[in-house]
Amino acid sequence: MKASVWQTPVALISTSTSPFFGPSRSSSTTSRGLPASNATAARVFNFLFSLLKSRRSVTESDQNLYQLWLRAIKNLHTNWRVLHVTNKYVAFLRGVNLGRRTVKKHELIEVFARMGFGRVETFLASGNVLFESQDTPDAEKIESALGAFFGFDIAVVLRSMEELNQFAQNQPFAAYEGTSDTKLYVTMAAAPIGGRLEGVSGVAGDFDLVDICERDYFTAAFRQEDGRFGSGLDQLEKRFKGLSITTRNWNTIMRILKKTSA
Repeated sequence: MKASVWQTPVALISTSTSPFFGPSRSSSTTSRGLPASNATAARVFNFLFSLLKSRRSVTESDQNLYQLWLRAIKNLHTNWRVLHVTNKYVAFLRGVNLGRRTVKKHELIEVFARMGFGRVETFLASGNVLFESQDTPDAEKIESALGAFFGFDIAVVLRSMEELNQFAQNQPFAAYEGTSDTKLYVTMAAAPIGGRLEGVSGVAGDFDLVDICERDYFTAAFRQEDGRFGSGLDQLEKRFKGLSITTRNWNTIMRILKKTSA
């Protein structure tokens, strides 16, 4: 059975209680949360109501006890929500849909959904997978799951939406105009770059190395006579032997941010 495009493995909690003593209704609904939390909450309130109904009169202490129970349950639910906040991520896949390395969107979605990620979808191309996760995702585990499903290795570079937003806030290409003769790229690595780009600044008329961060670098590539952009960029990639990297057009990053903020 194929998985739905939209999966939400998060704790969804809805609580309705009466703030006053007397006849009241309390419900607690939890999806993928504490085991049997529904039944536990129901038993707590049933016990409390049975205890109070057995008395001939209701004292002020009874009312205070009731209010304390309500606050305790509400605090429990509030803390549960905080502990289960989901974060948005993008898995950038390298080298898919080249030659026989074909992957289909619905199959990618199925693999990620099976791993427990929520709101899985591909964007623009199969090489960009958007998803949500309560825990920090592990790129190696995703690579293993993809390899087992498709039968060939697929390198994965992960970035959180927070990190992509930081890209935009830093404005690395503020000094460059977007023209048909210039393309702007961000190359993302699976681990710190280290000194691999030490001493590199670019090649005049071919490409500029605009900025280098811990795990990313930004380049501006210029159109060549043969129609290619930044032919010297291939030489940069050779410096990353043994480290997974993948490159995206800057416009792709901006479109992902726009989509997720809508």
